[in-house]
Amino acid sequence: MANSFFQRLFKNHLKRFIKFGIVGGSGTVVNLGVQYLLTIAGLHYIFAGVIATEISIINNFLLNNFWTWKDNPAKTKRSFAARLFKYNSSMIVTGIAQNLLMIFFTEIFKINDLISKFIAIVIITFVNYVIHYFWTFKGETDEK
Repeated sequence: MANSFFQRLFKNHLKRFIKFGIVGGSGTVVNLGVQYLLTIAGLHYIFAGVIATEISIINNFLLNNFWTWKDNPAKTKRSFAARLFKYNSSMIVTGIAQNLLMIFFTEIFKINDLISKFIAIVIITFVNYVIHYFWTFKGETDEK
């Protein structure tokens, strides 16, 4: 019985998680690219990290909404806005955690800030998937 549960869980989530990972990968490129550009433009890496994170959040929301969870579309403008709010608010919390991890790895372990950011993104990815699956893109959130 437990084996059947895990088979269903794996089958049901694998395709979506792969899409989520691809979106996350594109967001990582956006995040790191924006941080790099802002840093070479003279912005402190912490502030550059915050701005880069928000830009990648918006990028990832749009891709996840219209591709990863396209089988569960927002039915109204209001439900789309609610999703955007949920996505952004949850990602701000995990984005803060991501940036704190980046600072921790950079300052304590003296790892390059871009490498630290990448490590932090990998750590936070699984938390984000669970949040978005069970809260942000849950079908009941779409109001008529």
